[in-house]
Amino acid sequence: MIAAVEQSETMAGGRPSSHWAKRVVTHALLFCLCLVLVLLVRSTMSQSYNQERRRIEAEGRARREGQFTASWNKLHYTDVRENGFDERFLGALDWKSLRLSPIQKDRLREQLSAVMSYLRAPSLSQYLQLKTNGLHPSFEPMPALRQTLERAQGAVGREAGGEPSKTVERLWNLLMVTTNTGLEYPRLTAICLDHVKVAVSLTNSDLLVMKGPVGQGMTMGRGAIEAGFRYGSKFNPAAPRAAEQGLFVFVSFFAHANTSPNASPVYLSFRWSEPDAQWAPQALYTDMLLNFTTFF
Repeated sequence: MIAAVEQSETMAGGRPSSHWAKRVVTHALLFCLCLVLVLLVRSTMSQSYNQERRRIEAEGRARREGQFTASWNKLHYTDVRENGFDERFLGALDWKSLRLSPIQKDRLREQLSAVMSYLRAPSLSQYLQLKTNGLHPSFEPMPALRQTLERAQGAVGREAGGEPSKTVERLWNLLMVTTNTGLEYPRLTAICLDHVKVAVSLTNSDLLVMKGPVGQGMTMGRGAIEAGFRYGSKFNPAAPRAAEQGLFVFVSFFAHANTSPNASPVYLSFRWSEPDAQWAPQALYTDMLLNFTTFF
């Protein structure tokens, strides 16, 4: 009798153990299912959130660009082909603010006139003259341009005596002639003479030119094509846009071009070459809205 009771209690005690095991398994499965559902919902909501965020950012960027464009386009512009334009442009600069020697100011006037002549009617000969007239630069094609040439026409070799004209001609034909077949080269058509800025700097960098003392706003900057002329410090391929030390002059103004209905700020950087006693054209930047691509 006692044995029967013990057996009965053992069997009765075994049922709760099996029952709780089943409940644990069931809860674990429900937890995993809930976790999977939560992760799926979060993933779906995250994708939707990212899409919404990108849409809002794009709309905000478009509004800002529209505001910039409206303010830039409403300025008064003068046709760059008008008689006496260069004199009026030079007269719009605040020369008194520049701590430069008389010879440096004279050379800057000469180079700015040459730059205006080039930008209103670009040509290969004018570009080569602008980069080498009275200057003795070193020349090494920019790595990206060298690779482009090698893919298009084979390995690039220097001219005898280091003369770069043939290499630059190949680059010009590849990047200017080929991409503008039957069309005018990108050129400036009009400039606002009411908002011309100029400043001297002992450091040169992209951000300093566009956001420094001559800054006039920018949505997204675009640099002109640099063939590979180098003045002063040695070129570092690992950091082609690194800040440089020396004597620089920055100039900025608003301009229209034949490449877009929108106006844009234009930024110029010149480096003083002491051995040549001349200003070397260093860089040119425009806003992407101008859609302006040229050599400088």
